[in-house]
Amino acid sequence: MMKKTDTKITRYEHGNFYVDIVETEYGIEAWLTYMDYGVSDMMFGLIREQHDHTYTDEEMLAIVDANLIDYEIMYMKERREEEERWESEAE
Repeated sequence: MMKKTDTKITRYEHGNFYVDIVETEYGIEAWLTYMDYGVSDMMFGLIREQHDHTYTDEEMLAIVDANLIDYEIMYMKERREEEERWESEAE
């Protein structure tokens, strides 16, 4: 049986993409989804406290934003490759 959690997830829109920011005990996870697909890919996780620096929410979101275009390109490339595999298997 599933158990409800109190995990906080905030969704952002970027064009036709959603970026879900999941707050974890130690930082955040950034997940990317295209509006027309039912697939979420984890971009990366960030640990709030690293070395001598504690990242603010704004700093962590800026890191996600700075990497977003590259992850969107990878996301769409992977979806196209999956579709091509499915089409070739169906033939």
